Amino acid sequence: MWGLTSGEWIVGALLVFVALLWVCTAPRALGFKAAPQITREIEIVIDIDAPPARVWDAIVDWESQSAWMAMTQVWVEPGAPRAGVGARIEAFTGLRARKASASGLPLIGFLDTMTVTRWEAPTRCDVLHTGKVVKGTGTFIVEPRAGGARFRWSEVVEVPGGYLGAALWPIARVGLHGSVKFSLKALARSLHS
Repeated sequence: MWGLTSGEWIVGALLVFVALLWVCTAPRALGFKAAPQITREIEIVIDIDAPPARVWDAIVDWESQSAWMAMTQVWVEPGAPRAGVGARIEAFTGLRARKASASGLPLIGFLDTMTVTRWEAPTRCDVLHTGKVVKGTGTFIVEPRAGGARFRWSEVVEVPGGYLGAALWPIARVGLHGSVKFSLKALARSLHS
């Protein structure tokens, strides 16, 4: 429908949800009492038929994530280290992110800024999400398994919108889980070939 792929629909639905939650947080900007901070967790695990070191190299080659993360462009913040604690990564996720940025069209989406807080190469990387929309922590863990690697992607997300955000989290979780699972399958395919 409208020339969008299923991945674009998932991310689009997630963007609408994020916009709704942002509107719900506007009263705080007007001086009203802040909504309580509520966090939710999500974990996606995928088996990849590639050696753990190859999986690790692929996930921490930040710019290459743009090739397999649904509707996302990823880069290292200019001047920041590429690896280790203190590395700073930025990811823009949105509708037609790659085509829009290449053609100069307006971007519709959000910027996710991250700082690496734990680095245990080649098995674990933790990040702190520091953006205006996405806040919380994320973890990548690569574990060996027979015939390849197991990759664990987990997030502890600060849900905007207080109780309303928490009530709507099941909808956002479906979109987030589906989009990340779709992306990790693309990563697995790229490493399998």
